[in-house]
Amino acid sequence: MAKSGKKAIAAALKADRQSVGRVLPGERDEVLRLHERRAGLDELVLSLQESPLLANPVFYDKVVADLGRTVKHLADWWDAKAKKYGWDAVPGGQWSIDFDSCNIFLDHGTARHGG
Repeated sequence: MAKSGKKAIAAALKADRQSVGRVLPGERDEVLRLHERRAGLDELVLSLQESPLLANPVFYDKVVADLGRTVKHLADWWDAKAKKYGWDAVPGGQWSIDFDSCNIFLDHGTARHGG
């Protein structure tokens, strides 16, 4: 892709992303732990799809229940921080975090609660 095409894509992506605030480092660490837990559970499910362990209803139910709780905790974290800090929101928008800077962004036109 030509440089001008890459610049146009980068500009379009930036236009769809709005800085809405920051969180404290401790708050960032909370959502990072939840994000890592969800990613780990997602990876566990994917890696065990062909395994007899996942066919075990007790094991499967535990993994699904843990994943459900983790997803709810993530959604609750985003909702609580949005209320605390008064972040902007749009229908179909998703908040995301830059874990290095603790900055929060609103990405327009994507699913809600990213991380």
